[in-house]
Amino acid sequence: MPVPQQISAHFKQQQAKILDALHEDVMAGIPDTWTSAVLTIETDGNWTQYKLKNNVGEPGKATISDLIAQLSEEFYVSSASCGSAWIKADLSYTKVSDNNWSFRADFTYAD
Repeated sequence: MPVPQQISAHFKQQQAKILDALHEDVMAGIPDTWTSAVLTIETDGNWTQYKLKNNVGEPGKATISDLIAQLSEEFYVSSASCGSAWIKADLSYTKVSDNNWSFRADFTYAD
């Protein structure tokens, strides 16, 4: 059965709001010298694990704030409540110019 348009629009708005806030906090948590970052969120619905890493070997260490943890959990709950219960999300950020970053989300679902 297709998802009603209102739910779909609400889901998109909710996800965009969470992802925008996550982007802000991820940017605050990585070194200024990084040009790439991946926030990995893994969950089984009961526990959640977070990693914020640089996938191109640039020096420095990222910080996962309490807000990143909270927003990551909100992102999962929001997804699951609309029928998209992934077990892993890789949120990838790549610097394209001074203050501009591209974004990509890849999801893994249980078999």
